[in-house]
Amino acid sequence: MEFLAQYKNFINSSITVKTQTFFTSYSGKICLLLLGLIAVSFSSIFIHLGEQDLNPSSVVFSRFWITTVIYGGWIGFRYFRDSNQELDPENSIYSTEQLGQNSLTQNFTWSRDIIIIGIFLGFCFCANQVIWSWSLEHTSIANSTILHNLTPMFTALGAYLFLNQRFDNQFIFGMLVAIVGAISIEVEDLSFGFDRFEGDIAALISALFYSGYLLAIEKLRDKLDIISIVFGCCFIGCILIFPLLLIQGDTLFPHTLSAWLSVIALAVVCQGVGQALIAYCLKTVSSGIVALLHLLCPCFTAIEAWLIFNQSLSIENLLGFTTILIGLYIGLSSSAARK
Repeated sequence: MEFLAQYKNFINSSITVKTQTFFTSYSGKICLLLLGLIAVSFSSIFIHLGEQDLNPSSVVFSRFWITTVIYGGWIGFRYFRDSNQELDPENSIYSTEQLGQNSLTQNFTWSRDIIIIGIFLGFCFCANQVIWSWSLEHTSIANSTILHNLTPMFTALGAYLFLNQRFDNQFIFGMLVAIVGAISIEVEDLSFGFDRFEGDIAALISALFYSGYLLAIEKLRDKLDIISIVFGCCFIGCILIFPLLLIQGDTLFPHTLSAWLSVIALAVVCQGVGQALIAYCLKTVSSGIVALLHLLCPCFTAIEAWLIFNQSLSIENLLGFTTILIGLYIGLSSSAARK
């Protein structure tokens, strides 16, 4: 019996070590990033359901304040836990090593640069959400999606200019192939007209802001833990969008159960899980790769709509998915894919 107990402990410890090694490796981070993107891809569905009762700005505000409350509670728990550890380290269930090595809740020191980048982060994500929602009201979904899918180009350019990252020709070619695949998914619904020009420009600007959001997270990941990044982003987003709600006279909170469930799912699944996993991976995976893999989101969303709403998938959709995968393979296999 003692031998079996020792063998069981050995197996459990081996599995734990292998699991920790996998999720801290580059391949493990890519898998976590894909899980995060799957979670984020549900945002279109939750936003669509939420906007049946709320205005777009109210949906964004609900997404921010719910996530702020959840992560604020987590930060409060962390502070209480660390205080107990300092007062009574012998009886604490957390070891000093565990507290120091947890990448979710590592200690950090505030500085002026961190505060400035944090404000920039919250502004970029808030602007991205509000402007993209506005663009969907002033242009077609196809136009908005196609222009928003240009995010990898802006992100790669920003990483080159501000983070001193270099991308080889193979990565650039793979990125262009993947972007062509993403555009081909919506190209059959593409429409032109001067009356849609403002909405098209807004979609392009929203892509630029999302690139800034990814670059800011990558810059902060060496200085802040994930919980603080997500909390700070959503808290700043609440402050920025609240005056807009007052000016527009929009409602602050949902009025129906379905709307509540939609915005809670949006906050928990898409923001609390999806964006947190993306932020976690940005310490190892460059923002250019993250933006490139974001092109999978239309694929995931289309599959989810097919499963949930029984929406059909055309041959053009499948060809677009295949082209995206080919582009991603070319880009990820380049030497520039790793930091």
